[in-house]
Amino acid sequence: MLKLILLVVVFLMAIYCGVKVNTYFSERKKFFQEFEKFLEYLKIQVAFQKSKISQLVEEYRLQDVDKNFDVLLCDYLEYLEHLNYDKIFEINSSVLKPAERSAIARTFMTIGRFNSAGEVANLHTALQEAKSYLSDALSNHNKYGPVSIKLSITLGALVVIILL
Repeated sequence: MLKLILLVVVFLMAIYCGVKVNTYFSERKKFFQEFEKFLEYLKIQVAFQKSKISQLVEEYRLQDVDKNFDVLLCDYLEYLEHLNYDKIFEINSSVLKPAERSAIARTFMTIGRFNSAGEVANLHTALQEAKSYLSDALSNHNKYGPVSIKLSITLGALVVIILL
């Protein structure tokens, strides 16, 4: 009986690992989709509305925003409140790689530093970078997400069979 419970636990832990890997790729995809959508929103609003960046970020947060991206926006709003050009904006997100963190932080630090035309051009450049990140995240999600679950089920079943 104890051996059966142990086998079930091993199998469930293997499945859990696969689901966590799938969740990681899914959250990356959602984050970059939200990042692209946010930059599009800013680009349109800066071109036509000419509001403060903090006000635009607050308005954007009222929409249904991905939880990881919402944390980033909250940190950004805090950064804008205590704006110090000597201090860099840091991103603490577990779904981003270090190079992506620094690139996105650089993007957020340059927002609001130009006149309207310069800001639109800056956001256009950032949008192209965001689209490339999103493309990578989508392809990785499609490649590795479903495979991780299937592989974990297979490995879990294999371990159970070996232990029997």
